Amino acid sequence: MVKDGAVDLVPMVTELLDEHGTPGTAVGIVDGAGGQRIVTAGSRDGRRPVEDDTMFAAASLTKLVFAAGVMALVDDGALELDRPLSEDLPEPYLAEDERAASITARMVLSHTTGLPNWREGPPYLRWPPGTRWGYSGEGFSYLQQVVERLTGAPVAHYLSDAVLCPLGMAGGR
Repeated sequence: MVKDGAVDLVPMVTELLDEHGTPGTAVGIVDGAGGQRIVTAGSRDGRRPVEDDTMFAAASLTKLVFAAGVMALVDDGALELDRPLSEDLPEPYLAEDERAASITARMVLSHTTGLPNWREGPPYLRWPPGTRWGYSGEGFSYLQQVVERLTGAPVAHYLSDAVLCPLGMAGGR
């Protein structure tokens, strides 16, 4: 269906929300001619509809930028996705559990390290690395240590130079 000269995406977006059990969304669209619009569907809290100005909680968006920086290191040959991260640090991350020595960048990026999201107390594994999915911000912190060691720079500086600036974005340096 065409609405106001543009394809009406609300039915498709609504179907995708239902298919994936998602309550609501707002999708920003920019076409090749510079036209902009927002498509909204679903609800924000089970009662009120999503509107153009609905605020959504968003977290971990920097993980995408970080992952792009990690993959740049992989492309440059400085990091291997399946080599244990323990080989790139002078001390073990989790000396009490030898299974942690097998954690790789691929496991971090796919949230299969076995590390908790954020722990209280000493580091520990919830399950053997690579055996199941479990969201882990701590895994990203571990990989950050490796990235900083390999690049010789704080992760913010590296990501600014390797990801943000090439895209024409201010990196905050």
